Amino acid sequence: MYVSQGGHTLVELSQFWAGVDKFLWLIGEAVFQIGIPVGICWSVAKKMGTTQMLGIILGITLVSPQLLNAYSVASTAAADIPKWDFGFIQVNFII
Repeated sequence: MYVSQGGHTLVELSQFWAGVDKFLWLIGEAVFQIGIPVGICWSVAKKMGTTQMLGIILGITLVSPQLLNAYSVASTAAADIPKWDFGFIQVNFII
């Protein structure tokens, strides 16, 4: 929160507002980091006439913490990018 008293935020000063902040952050994180990608994949699957459950599973897979996200790729050396190794082909863990 941006309300400041003597250099301290309201969240730092009040246990109640710290709890409210954490609770709202959980909801916001769920909606924007998980809900929107899953909802988009579900909607596309529905529009294309395929199995909607497959769209939901694809959306959940795309937000998996196992995958290296696009923001981390720029700061990760090419040799350090994790890979799935199938023996005959290697696939990078990048979204």
